[in-house]
Amino acid sequence: MAQLFNQLRSYTSPPQTITSGGTLTLAHGLGAVPTYVQLRLVCVNAENGYNPGDEVVMNNATIPSGNQGVALIPDVTNLNVVYASGGSVFMAVDKVTGAVANLTNANWRAVFRAWIL
Repeated sequence: MAQLFNQLRSYTSPPQTITSGGTLTLAHGLGAVPTYVQLRLVCVNAENGYNPGDEVVMNNATIPSGNQGVALIPDVTNLNVVYASGGSVFMAVDKVTGAVANLTNANWRAVFRAWIL
């Protein structure tokens, strides 16, 4: 499967700051609306059992919970991102305990990936 993804046209954003209530416009250069978009959170400061460099795939990131989550709106030119307005934009399962925990925005960076399938 990884080999298939490597052969497709793709885009990976540089790490982005997570800002409650903020927006991003990321030019993907793919020339078409991406058919698959993924958000990964990259840990930059240890939190909830995660160490710097750890990545968490946020498959359900577009389904907000309360004032948390993100909307990903791809178009032919850009990935348009709207962060929820809550003080902590994301939640994840603690890597050690398994408890659900809020993630501190400043301890993480968002990396957006897109593919044309």
